[in-house]
Amino acid sequence: MNMTSTNSTPYKDIHLECNNGKSFKSVSGKVVNGKQITDYNSFDEKEKVYIKNFEVKRSNDKDLDLLIPAHSIILIQLYLD
Repeated sequence: MNMTSTNSTPYKDIHLECNNGKSFKSVSGKVVNGKQITDYNSFDEKEKVYIKNFEVKRSNDKDLDLLIPAHSIILIQLYLD
C-alpha cells in the first residue's frame, strides 16, 4: 500500500500519527525536499531538490509515527502481511 503526504509549511516540521487498521510486515519511505522552499532543479543549476530515504518509525504493527520535514513530500510504502 502506498501513502503520500505533503508538508507545505515553509519552516516547521509536522508530527503525524497514522493508524492503518491492518498489520504490515515492513515499511519504507522516500522524501522529496530541498534546503529552501524556493529551491528547484534546472539545467543551469546543480540539483537542489533531491530524493532520499525517509525514516519511518513504527509505534506497533499497525501504527506509524512520522515527522514530515518542512516543505517536503513523502512517500510511504507498506508491505502488508
